[in-house]
Amino acid sequence: MMQTTHSNIQHKVAKLQANSLRLKRELFLLHRHVKAFHHPLLETWEADMLTRLIEMVYTRQCLRLPGGISVGDVLFTERDLLSRAYNIAARRIRIDTLWSLGLSDKYHEALKRYDEVTIYRSSNPFETEAPFARWLVTEKEKRPQVYEFWSKLFPVCCGRTVEECSAL
Repeated sequence: MMQTTHSNIQHKVAKLQANSLRLKRELFLLHRHVKAFHHPLLETWEADMLTRLIEMVYTRQCLRLPGGISVGDVLFTERDLLSRAYNIAARRIRIDTLWSLGLSDKYHEALKRYDEVTIYRSSNPFETEAPFARWLVTEKEKRPQVYEFWSKLFPVCCGRTVEECSAL
């Protein structure tokens, strides 16, 4: 009798431990999900602009993103797979490629750190172009270095100046 009770208790403890691990995993996933939606807009805008830079470079070079993903198919690709592809792609972009676009070493450094902002990118980086541009124009006097850095990407990634994009 004592043996059976002990065995039942061990079984219940093991079941509780398994449930506890499952709940911890679900809590972690929920926390990650919530964090993805509650963050400053600037991080989303930065991630989206760097995403567009990656796509533009790969399109100009007639290359597919890592994993064989066509830039035209990114809206139909699973988010985690696409994030990994962008992270790898960002690291593969050579500095001389950016120089040929008129961009300095700072942009290569930003692409090396792309994995820090990947989680903040929106599903469609084109949707944030105008709000980011409007914000940059309002911050031009207060944050000239931020304006200078990001505004140089607008002609390359969007085909228009930051001022033109802000008027959209």
